[in-house]
Amino acid sequence: MVYTSHILDQVKNLGFQQATATSISLGIDDLLTIPFKKWLVQDAKQQSLILEKHHHCGDVHEIEKLCQSIEIYMGCNK
Repeated sequence: MVYTSHILDQVKNLGFQQATATSISLGIDDLLTIPFKKWLVQDAKQQSLILEKHHHCGDVHEIEKLCQSIEIYMGCNK
């Protein structure tokens, strides 16, 4: 794991160096997203609001809320 993260950091640094040397700049509009990503994020926000209500009512503990929130938003990365 340590070796892999070191290699990935080197690849990232090389990419930044080459982008700087060639004067390439990326903006958020240059990146592609899947068409239904907007709905995934909206669904995650809705689930998060429901989870917050359950936490406020005392149905969900703080740690459990945090774990579930992470799971909800990790689902958007697919």
